[in-house]
Amino acid sequence: MKYIYLFFPLSFILFLVSCSIGSIYVYNYQPVLKISGDTTETSFFVQDLSPDGWYYGNGVDSFSIKILLSETKDVEAYLSDIECDLVCETYGSIKEDRISFLKPLELKNSKSDTIIISLTVNENNAYWIDLSDGINDNVGKGVFIIKALYYDEFGKSYESLPFYLPIKVIKP
Repeated sequence: MKYIYLFFPLSFILFLVSCSIGSIYVYNYQPVLKISGDTTETSFFVQDLSPDGWYYGNGVDSFSIKILLSETKDVEAYLSDIECDLVCETYGSIKEDRISFLKPLELKNSKSDTIIISLTVNENNAYWIDLSDGINDNVGKGVFIIKALYYDEFGKSYESLPFYLPIKVIKP
């Protein structure tokens, strides 16, 4: 109790020392990849190659799409994989596909690059897409969700915001 008079001046000095004169900046060194495509909707014409219906045959249709990948924060990003998930309304994800690069694609300093990926729909996928709309009329709608997986120069991995490609499956 005999040194109580020193408590208030010392606490006031500590308060003044801890105050910042200017604003404190927060630096974000995370690379951000933006993914976009040149198509808004596409149709897949999947033929029924077996007499039992769409579910059992080997019919398939594919579509090549150009994907534009651009880095937006002036930080180096290394693209390692692209995930493509085919989803439908009732059953969720019915097909998952992953494209891996042997040598990562380097994007830095707001650079962009275009790659071409091939999307496929087989008879089994077409069956579940057609079944999900409730009407077995050999036409169905689904969505491809395309995401880029990448990492920065320190090895920390990230995932881009998804690009949604609506599709229509038709039996010719």
